[in-house]
Amino acid sequence: MLGRVSGAAVLVAGFGLVGVPASAAVAVPCDTAALVREVADSTGQLSLAPDCTYVLDEPVGENGFAVITGSLTLTGRGTTIKRDPRAPRFRIFQVAQGGALTLDGITVTGGHTADGSAPGASGVGGGAVLNAGRLLVTRSTVAGNRTGDGAPAARAAAGQDGSTGGDGGDGGAVLDTGTLVVRQSVLEDNATGRGGRGGDGGADRSAGGGEGGDGGRGGMGGAIASSGDASVVGSTVAGNRTGRGGAGGHGAAGGTSTTGDGGRGGKAGPGGAGGDAGGIGSSGVLTLVDTTVARNTTGDGGRSGDAGVGGRGVRGGAGGGIRGGREARVGGHGGDGGGLAVFADGAVTLERATITDNRTGDGGAGGHGGDGGAPDGLAGSGAVGGSGGAGGGVELGNGPTNPVVVISGGRISGNRTGRGADGGPSGRGGSDLRQGYGGSGGSGGGGGGVHVSKKRSLHLVDLDVVDNVTGTAGEPGRSRATGGGPGSPGARGSGGGVGVSWYLPDPPTTVLENVRLRGNEPDQCSFVPCS
Repeated sequence: MLGRVSGAAVLVAGFGLVGVPASAAVAVPCDTAALVREVADSTGQLSLAPDCTYVLDEPVGENGFAVITGSLTLTGRGTTIKRDPRAPRFRIFQVAQGGALTLDGITVTGGHTADGSAPGASGVGGGAVLNAGRLLVTRSTVAGNRTGDGAPAARAAAGQDGSTGGDGGDGGAVLDTGTLVVRQSVLEDNATGRGGRGGDGGADRSAGGGEGGDGGRGGMGGAIASSGDASVVGSTVAGNRTGRGGAGGHGAAGGTSTTGDGGRGGKAGPGGAGGDAGGIGSSGVLTLVDTTVARNTTGDGGRSGDAGVGGRGVRGGAGGGIRGGREARVGGHGGDGGGLAVFADGAVTLERATITDNRTGDGGAGGHGGDGGAPDGLAGSGAVGGSGGAGGGVELGNGPTNPVVVISGGRISGNRTGRGADGGPSGRGGSDLRQGYGGSGGSGGGGGGVHVSKKRSLHLVDLDVVDNVTGTAGEPGRSRATGGGPGSPGARGSGGGVGVSWYLPDPPTTVLENVRLRGNEPDQCSFVPCS
């Protein structure tokens, strides 16, 4: 039987501290069915049973509960809400636009959204909570939730190019498009889904082979992915991770001709990028105060596909794979922003944050070039190795020069960027200026502590940037062609402490004021004065 609890001052969905009359809070016994009914029927406050674990074993649509459209507060003490791991996949909560949910003293765990449901479809986002309204998480833990993988793409029809694999779902714990406040809480061990494999190109008996499709990207935001207004205060975001990128599809073999040239082999599909933002990803407004972001990781890039072989003919068709320029294929880029990544136009403020021991993903390996067709086809060049993810602690991606990103107080230490991947070997056969070469190695990720991309402006004020390290370079692929040569080695990432990159004529403004840089490798700063 449900009862009423005594009045108290509690946090409610308006995110203020207000008095709750004795008749307003409904006590819910340690009974999952009762909790499901009350969430569907109630607004106001529900007081959950102390030290109780409510286990959800069947979904309500895509969620554990009915969609929240009003204002609801759940309070607990040592109380857990979890999805039964044997149950179908679903997230725990969904907050509609105009709705509001407060979680106070609750652990939310076990949410797992669905994989992409059709070839090339993306995984479902928001492993624990999908929020389009207002969400307050206070004195709570959101842990062990996961989003779905992107689905692999289907094989292409004859002579057609492969399609792109699906992306992993975003927001391992929370996918937010509304207003999110996390206060005195822990978000840990959440993960986003992997990208799906690109589709293989379709072979045509009398023409060139189809190109492989791109691998899908890993899901963004191991704990939080927000395009709304997000604030994280006095909390810990630790041990979260994003999914790896999907492998690129293989190029198809060129067709055979008895009277002319054999068909060219199809190019390999590029690998998908690893998911950005191991801990928190924002393309909106982000405020982070007195919070620790630690031991989060982004996904590795996916391997590129292998190029197709050239077809047999009076003259052999060239193997797939072109050296240099836009036609070259590449392994996937490691995910950026081991701790957090910020994109787009929103204001960003980090105050007294500790960002430590985060890591970005390695690049995906380059696949091999296709063999030339008999009797004398040119060999295809190998694919370029993918670059390691940038911004071991913080990645400030493409955005405006105004508003300025401000990081003040705190510590950024012990973060690492990913390694560049090795280039792929060429195919076998002849060579010319662009055919028959190994792929170049990928570069290590830049900005071991902080990486600033083009046009974004940053002020670093009164903080320690210590013992951060950039990733090493990938090795060049070898040539297996007559007269060919290896690719070029990659470059190690620069800016062990702070790395800046831009495209002139739009350099960002990066200002360091009372910033203590030491022990960063291979250098303290790149493209910005260290003092």
